[in-house]
Amino acid sequence: MGVFLGLQLLEFCRLARAHYDLEEAKFAAFRRKVFLAVGAVGAVFAAILFQMGYFGPISARVRGLFVQHTRTGNPLVDSVAEHQATSPRAYWQYLHQMCYLAPLGFIMCLIDPTEAKWFLILYAAVTYYFSAKMNRLILLMGPVCSALGGIAASVILEWALGETSTMLEMLEDPLEDSTTSKSKGGAAAKKGVSGSQAQPSKSKAKKRPPKGGMMRVFSEIFEPFIAVYEESTGLRKGCAISALMALFYIVSDFYGYSHRIAPPLSQPSIMFKGRQGDREVIIDDYREAYWWLRDNTPEDSRVMAWWDYGYQINGVAQRTTIADGNTWNHEHIATLGRCLTNPEKKAHNIIRHLADYVLLWSGGGGGDIA
Repeated sequence: MGVFLGLQLLEFCRLARAHYDLEEAKFAAFRRKVFLAVGAVGAVFAAILFQMGYFGPISARVRGLFVQHTRTGNPLVDSVAEHQATSPRAYWQYLHQMCYLAPLGFIMCLIDPTEAKWFLILYAAVTYYFSAKMNRLILLMGPVCSALGGIAASVILEWALGETSTMLEMLEDPLEDSTTSKSKGGAAAKKGVSGSQAQPSKSKAKKRPPKGGMMRVFSEIFEPFIAVYEESTGLRKGCAISALMALFYIVSDFYGYSHRIAPPLSQPSIMFKGRQGDREVIIDDYREAYWWLRDNTPEDSRVMAWWDYGYQINGVAQRTTIADGNTWNHEHIATLGRCLTNPEKKAHNIIRHLADYVLLWSGGGGGDIA
């Protein structure tokens, strides 16, 4: 919602600039005043709504994005693996070769920033911060890593093809034709005249260093290396060939890895493949249990299960659950755990007041009571 309103304000400022024919400096001041005024009105409006109790407390999941893990105040949130800090192995597992290309693309955007590149820079910074805080938010890094990796790959490919194409031109043998010997002399004479006339314009067309910004900083830092690079033709050609080979390996490896990891990631969470000896089998126990509850229990039945299965019981089995992933009451979760771990007779004395059915998973290498 905030992004949408921001875009409307930008469009309003653009229309105002076209209508009043504002200069760049006046337009920047006008846009700043518009955003400050709207921000002040929004802050006052939000403060009034807050006093009226319109906004609820910040959830433990949101607090986990800004405070140290295992200290959000909600043991349920702190105990889930998806809510823990992201490990380097997880980045490599889901982003693979983009872990190399995306940082290069980020640096390339910083060297020559534009409005579009500034969007990618801010997008990458924000998504990386939140993905590092919570494992499940690594999904946010996918689009921006693809964009930054594409920028890096395109720049490397364009430069390497340009260097190798000039190398191929140098290796081509000149055509031998005795009938063009005279024309060669005439062409050389014309070339000398045109070269002497074109020399001043060539010096004028020489690219000047940027007056300011990041480009000037980078040009001053790397000026000695750039001079060596421009003088060493063989080094450039060798680096271009190496870059092409490395880029080909990265792209082919990433393509193959994407196709290998796609089937496991696209499998439904309640049906998955397994192996029984030498045979590949489909484990469908979860769906069968949910459909049994749907077809063999009254519609107003209450089903007790560990909170992991709450959403699935509600969505697939279409029955009311005692707890799910959005349960805030810590004592409620503790009571549920006590029911599932107590001896049957003691557990039954509690469960009969809370639920009509109990769903337990057991076997297959693990279970709720393992």
